[in-house]
Amino acid sequence: MKAVYFNNIKVLFGDENFEDCSSAMVIDHPELMQTFVQQFLTGFFDGDVCLRSANPDQLFKKFESQFKVIHAAGGVVRNDKNEYLFIHRFDKWDLPKGKVEPGESIEEAAIREVCEETGVDHLKVDGRLPDSYHIYHEKNTFILKRTCWFSMNTHSTTVLTPQTGEQITKAVWLSKEESLKSIRLSYRSLFNTLGYLFESETYIL
Repeated sequence: MKAVYFNNIKVLFGDENFEDCSSAMVIDHPELMQTFVQQFLTGFFDGDVCLRSANPDQLFKKFESQFKVIHAAGGVVRNDKNEYLFIHRFDKWDLPKGKVEPGESIEEAAIREVCEETGVDHLKVDGRLPDSYHIYHEKNTFILKRTCWFSMNTHSTTVLTPQTGEQITKAVWLSKEESLKSIRLSYRSLFNTLGYLFESETYIL
């Protein structure tokens, strides 16, 4: 089930029977979606919202059409010591990621961005992880950002180098326990999408 985050509030896109939100509504007309988006972006809702439809994927496309969409890619990277790669930026713990450039695949973008933001090398992609979605405001435009996540591993022993030009102040390896604590202090969209990776004892990259 897709979820989009803005100002710490989540919008879920579910079927007609889904009600796991403080507010739930059926959107069956484009004008209703436009009205909902305007209300959502101006702080009308003070809790999570579930938009319901017989076709949740089509409903999400209607929502997505109200925004400029940017595609990004990143990675959850583990090393030989069973440590995970985190960055610190804007006073938040985060995972390395960045925008997909024209002409490159999302997997290529994920590898490039992780390398650029942290200085790590010898990355190997193991598989796809759930995508995350969040909205932000830039230059008088509301942007919906989809980040495609990949599980990765590396045998690298290179000293990590944070990409200071992107306001990254730290690039560090954290234990699984430290990673869980850090992602809990990160963005809600990140924790809700990928936090389970650090809670599960059976997860293997």
